[in-house]
Amino acid sequence: MHPVMVRIGPITLFSFGMMVAVAFLVGTWMMVRQARRYGIPGGAILDGIFWILLASVAGARLLYVGLHWNAFHSQIQEIGAVWKGGMSFHGGLIAGVAAGWRFARVRRLPLASLLDAAAPALALGYAIGRVGCLLNGCCYGSPTDLPWGMRFPLETGGWTEPSHPAQIYASLANLALFSLLLALAPRLRVSGQLAVAYLMGYSVYRFLVEFIRKGATAHVLALELTEAQWASLTAILLAAGLWLILRGRAPQPTTITPPAAPLRSGSVR
Repeated sequence: MHPVMVRIGPITLFSFGMMVAVAFLVGTWMMVRQARRYGIPGGAILDGIFWILLASVAGARLLYVGLHWNAFHSQIQEIGAVWKGGMSFHGGLIAGVAAGWRFARVRRLPLASLLDAAAPALALGYAIGRVGCLLNGCCYGSPTDLPWGMRFPLETGGWTEPSHPAQIYASLANLALFSLLLALAPRLRVSGQLAVAYLMGYSVYRFLVEFIRKGATAHVLALELTEAQWASLTAILLAAGLWLILRGRAPQPTTITPPAAPLRSGSVR
């Protein structure tokens, strides 16, 4: 494991923080590219992406801290140390969507199309961010006899038994989801469907991968299911309901087509 990428004097570059930054940069680039499909100017994305990302980081950290309060109540100064790891994706997603909704209202952008543009970017960024978890040595799975089992550092010192590299599974699953979303994008004709497909795909992946993280780096909440599994089940039900609602709507153009010629003076407006 390489939790620290490099130290230059008093400056320490943590692997997790660096990979999260790379994930945000690549995700922003992908979202700008996808936004053109829905007629949203790339400049509009760049105008709001900082606030959306800030809200996402804050939401992800706050939910993580809330779920692990026993580890933070005696060291409040560590709450803001996001570069060391410790964020909840579900918290980041909720806060990011809320910030995106507010931004869409202010800029009068179609929220559903904005979320569709964000869907592939989220999958790609997540895949990159989980590499940071691998380097940091967190979010690993339960012990395994499989030949690709890896040892991870324990907080109490020493190393785990050979365990599932759940971070690698996460990256591969989300790269597959990213490819699927890119293939679906030109085929879906109702705004919001791609975002719902992402929510469903991510939630199914997360529900399944938690079975190998349970008891290692994921805590059981109730009925032998982890906190993330309960959140994923809720998201799956929500996505299924939204898909049924959207499927009943009339097809919509996926892009905004400019008029063939400018309106002349006196034309109907």
